[in-house]
Amino acid sequence: MTKQIKREKIWEDFSNYESGKESDGGRYGFWTIRKWYENEYGERFYIDFQKTTACLSFCEICGSFQNTRVVPIMDDEGDIVDYVEACDRHLKGDESINYRRLAVFE
Repeated sequence: MTKQIKREKIWEDFSNYESGKESDGGRYGFWTIRKWYENEYGERFYIDFQKTTACLSFCEICGSFQNTRVVPIMDDEGDIVDYVEACDRHLKGDESINYRRLAVFE
């Protein structure tokens, strides 16, 4: 089973952020969260999740405003590693994403 072992903010941009317009007024903040995991084989890897202050549908994989849905990220054994809000470009008709498509291994 894969488990999360660390979470860190690795980037942020609030240069266009404006209070009162940060959720639906076009003056959004953006940041990237890196989550580290370890699987049952001792392999360590991370997945980056793009985030925004906007209250709009936002793909956490590519960081774009698209129609999205929340789907599980699955490991090779079919266990859920995490969840991600993803656009159809990354889902390709699937109802989940294998973690190896997103992971960067040490």
